Amino acid sequence: MKAISFLVLSFVAFSCSDEIQIPHNVISSEKMSAIMWDMMRAQALAAEVARKDSSMTADAPREMFTKKVFQVHRVTADDFDKSYNWYMDHPKMMKEMFDSLYSHKQKENEQAIQERHRSPRADSVYKKILIK
Repeated sequence: MKAISFLVLSFVAFSCSDEIQIPHNVISSEKMSAIMWDMMRAQALAAEVARKDSSMTADAPREMFTKKVFQVHRVTADDFDKSYNWYMDHPKMMKEMFDSLYSHKQKENEQAIQERHRSPRADSVYKKILIK
């Protein structure tokens, strides 16, 4: 009887765990986040290319850039789709991934602002004066 009680309590304790185990055939959340970041940037670039070239629809560069992202990350479109669907079925994991993407974008924006407002280094100013 004690053994059965122990098994039931163990099962309940493990089933209530908040940690979700990612199956082996699903791309890890870190890698998936990196792929999704690159996919968003590739889609933005494709839209920009299509905007500048009126003879082209956005679909052609989007497809080309998407394939390149998969090549860079060494995944197939099928692997990505299966993993994306798995994450969509696990909203908590997907939210964590999107939160990570959002913070990545915030850091990128902060760096861009700092770059724009950074004062030139004093030694570069002196070099320009000396050269003239």
